[in-house]
Amino acid sequence: MIDRNADGICTATWARFGLAAMALLAALVACALAVPGAAHAASFNAKTGVYTFDANSEVKAMAKTVDVGFDKGVYPDANGVKVKAGAVKAVKFGDAVTTIPANTFWGQKTLVTVKLNKVAKVGSSAFENCTKLKKVSAPQVVTIGSNAFFGCKSLTGISLKKTTKIGMAAFGSCEKLAKVTLNKVKSIGVEAFMGCGKLKKVVIGGTALKSVGRSALATAKGKTVTLKVPKAKVKAYKKLFTGKAARTSGCLNNYSSKISVKAL
Repeated sequence: MIDRNADGICTATWARFGLAAMALLAALVACALAVPGAAHAASFNAKTGVYTFDANSEVKAMAKTVDVGFDKGVYPDANGVKVKAGAVKAVKFGDAVTTIPANTFWGQKTLVTVKLNKVAKVGSSAFENCTKLKKVSAPQVVTIGSNAFFGCKSLTGISLKKTTKIGMAAFGSCEKLAKVTLNKVKSIGVEAFMGCGKLKKVVIGGTALKSVGRSALATAKGKTVTLKVPKAKVKAYKKLFTGKAARTSGCLNNYSSKISVKAL
């Protein structure tokens, strides 16, 4: 038997109607979120100078405009974001962004700060020649490609807590780079830090390092780079860094330096 309310309207029918209405509303919300750009959209805050990317597709779109440059001001860009020349001072990435493709921000001379957030891979030359770049936050970066930060002359320090691989010349000619922290690094590429004349201290907190490329720490002629490593790895790391890691030859001989390995 079906109960009826005072107006003779079937309560069971109203219940079914209510459920159907809720289902329709949920479907409409899902459709709205599925519309390209509805959930994620690159944006620029003119007051702070921060350009934000919320999806890998947006970063790929920016990579196609590498010849434009934030300092050139030919906008709207591939993401439809309107930016005046020289206005972008920082870039940050949402949780959905995991990769920075090669050459994406090559030569963007207005950049001062980069927040990589959940980014795990930085492609080759991704930030090469960003000469005003001073601060890089890279808490989740695992792989850094060749020349990724080459020529970032204003960068003063960087902490790479989860990075396992540093590519060839990744930080080459970062003239003001003074301190580097590496916790899980397994390999350091050829000339990775060559020409970093201010580099005095490299902290290697982990025990996984197996490979160091030629001239990786050839910073400047006559300069000494101090490596702070786990006590149990002092002997092994001395052997790993002896000779080729600090030396250069020929026209690059002015970069030959010295390496001192000490326990943390």
